[in-house]
Formats: sequence, C-alpha cells, structure tokens
Amino acid sequence: MKQELEIIQAKEPLRMACWRGTSDKLVVVLSGVGQNPDEYPPFEFFKSATEDQKNHALFISDKSRSWLNGDGVSAQIIDRIGAFAKEVGTSDIHLLGNSMGGTMALLLKDLVGAKTVLAIVPQYSVSPDVMPEEKRWRKYRKNIKTYDFPEVRLRRTEGQTVFIVHGDTPGELLHAQKFSQFHGLRHYIVQDQGHNLSRKLKRKQQLSDIISAAINGRPYRFRRLMRRNGAVFRQDFDSGHLVQPSSSNAADALVSAVTPK
Repeated sequence: MKQELEIIQAKEPLRMACWRGTSDKLVVVLSGVGQNPDEYPPFEFFKSATEDQKNHALFISDKSRSWLNGDGVSAQIIDRIGAFAKEVGTSDIHLLGNSMGGTMALLLKDLVGAKTVLAIVPQYSVSPDVMPEEKRWRKYRKNIKTYDFPEVRLRRTEGQTVFIVHGDTPGELLHAQKFSQFHGLRHYIVQDQGHNLSRKLKRKQQLSDIISAAINGRPYRFRRLMRRNGAVFRQDFDSGHLVQPSSSNAADALVSAVTPK
C-alpha cells in the first residue's frame, strides 16, 4: 500500500501522502499516535478510506503528536486539504481518524468544510488544564507548549453529519461524556470495548463497512452496523437504557427498508 501512495512535500513535523481516485469524494485520514514514538505514526485505513481505491484520499501523520496544537500544524493541514481538493476538482470532503486522529478530525470539521466526519475513540481534550484526570499520553502532552485547541467544542453545522464512536471503559467514558450533544450527531458507545476498538472491529471484518456507511452519509446503515457490534446511542447509555445488539432478520429488514441507498 505505501509503495502506491504519492508522498506529498510537507514541513516537519508532518508527513503526508495522497491517493488519486476516480470518485468525487476526498477522504482525509488523520493518524493516531502509533506505537513507536521515534517514528511518524503510520498512515491508516487505506482500503476503507479509498473504498477499494475508488475515492481520492489524503493521509496525514504528525510526528509531534500535538493533537493539532503544534506550531503551524493546523495551518499546514488546512492549506494542504484545500490545495489537494482543488487539484482533484472536488469540494466533497470527508474526515476520518482514530484516537488522536479522531480528535483532529472533529477540530477540523468546520475549518475545511467537511461533509462527514467519523471519529473513533477521540479525546475531548489532552490539555492538563481541561482534563487533569487524563494520565495517558503524558510523554506527548508535556511537549505541547500552547493549546490553540484545548478542547473539542462541537456544534451543529448545516449539511454535515458527524459520527463518533467510543468504548465504555472508564478511560474512554472520561472523554465520551464530555462531548456536547446536538440534533444530528451520531454518538455511539460500544459496550465492553476500550481504546483498541478500531482494531477489534477490523478483526471482526466490520470496520470497512462502518467507515463506508459514515463517509457515504448513511446514518441508518451506520446505526445497524453499530448495534450489531454492541453499540448504543450515547443518550441511551447516559440514561441507563442499554439496548441488546440487534441480530434478528426482522430487525435488519426493518432498518434496511428505511436506509438511504
């Protein structure tokens, strides 16, 4: 996959690559922190984002792990998204990210005019002033000098659909329950899952379908897929109204009947 991507010139601490597809969609994939702190986080979700090489895609990796707060990071990303969208002749922009990448996607959604956003296990904030109880990623957080984006302040944007998925472990709920809610936000909590949710969904061969439902703006199909994997609406989770995953043919047929194609 990496050999097929076209590396784009970028200034430190960013690394970028693109894929030129045939559809009108441009899917921007923002990497998480990765495993090796001495290397760039790897590009992620190639097959899912391009929908088997059909969509244009832009892959962005931040070696500084700044959650968009590094010097010049946000401006460089915004400029590059705009330039690549113009180059491939589209304004149909979609954002996708896991963990840190999910946070960045949510922060960028209105800055680049995204049509859809999918954030998997994003952080509400990594600022010690906002989230002093968050103890993960301290080796990266201590290098952030200024928080231009101290927290994710979500708001509804006309014509935009936002999908957020979290697990239900204490570390995940610490962030999940701080996100504001509004009409049109699809925020799901997956029961008995933690921060490695995307890896679990990939192993179950569910991740590509979930990503496809999000970037194609199909909320009913997204709901059906999430329920199959033990997810409930955030509102239901908060109120204690947990729903068993739906696996019956009748339930699937009912949802399919009202799902936009």
